[in-house]
Amino acid sequence: MLVICPGPSISKYKEQIEKFERPWIAVNNIEGMFSPDYHLWVNKRRYKDHGHKMIGGKPVFGYKFDEKMIEHRPYETVHFMNDYLNEQGFVKINGNTIIGSGMTGGIVAGAWAVMNGATKLFYVGLDGFKEGQQSHLYKENRLSDMGKLMLLQKATFGCLASLSKMVPVKILTPTVYEEYHEDFFNDNDDEDQEEL
Repeated sequence: MLVICPGPSISKYKEQIEKFERPWIAVNNIEGMFSPDYHLWVNKRRYKDHGHKMIGGKPVFGYKFDEKMIEHRPYETVHFMNDYLNEQGFVKINGNTIIGSGMTGGIVAGAWAVMNGATKLFYVGLDGFKEGQQSHLYKENRLSDMGKLMLLQKATFGCLASLSKMVPVKILTPTVYEEYHEDFFNDNDDEDQEEL
């Protein structure tokens, strides 16, 4: 399954991403750039600010979303427990619950995809954070503390290691998580596509 995270790289690779085999799951705000099969929202503030930009796809909401926030349309719920700001990142699946530490929306989306039968995870837009560079495709309404972002980035390394023990994980756009990066143009071949 292709997981579309909101990193700035997705605008540069939009044309290639659109050719990728489905199914796709998008994470939080992707500025209406794609019409995924599923759209995961784990952040209430981002959904409130950007949910109207969602184009198609069945919404998958974090279990803490209030019914009043959700428009009356078919949706799924993802149950997860997350110690968000913890540098010792991990993710595991226990029945219908995703348990982890330092999980971002992209990590939750990947674990949800595995729970729903994905045998490989392909990420785009999981760029990571660098001082002085834009961290998301969209402009944040509030500034994020770089120390917290770096802590989250360290945790994401651990979460990716956990996911890669469940299924193969590849990041197709430029990323700080180099161990998982494979050139987008070389990685979108027929053999990988057949195994989605």
